[in-house]
Amino acid sequence: MSKITQVTAGGADQNNRPANEAANIVHPGFTRSAGAVCAGPKRLAFTRTETAEMLGIKPITVDRLTKRGLLRPSRATRRPLYAESELMRFLKETSV
Repeated sequence: MSKITQVTAGGADQNNRPANEAANIVHPGFTRSAGAVCAGPKRLAFTRTETAEMLGIKPITVDRLTKRGLLRPSRATRRPLYAESELMRFLKETSV
């Protein structure tokens, strides 16, 4: 059973650590990515739905971008998977 850190109104937890230090505690086996806590090891590829979620668009838009050649999925499996490096390339090439 894990112990939950509780921050008091004074900005410190029960161990007198500052609130920002208490907020940086991550359970073993989890990783911190852009402020969010993610379970398990870092993923290298994502489904079209996960890709859409990360880009803030709908899955049909991911399909349209793929059809236009702007996103290139891996077709090694039955369903297309979008590599993290491919998403970074897409964002870098299409930024203003």
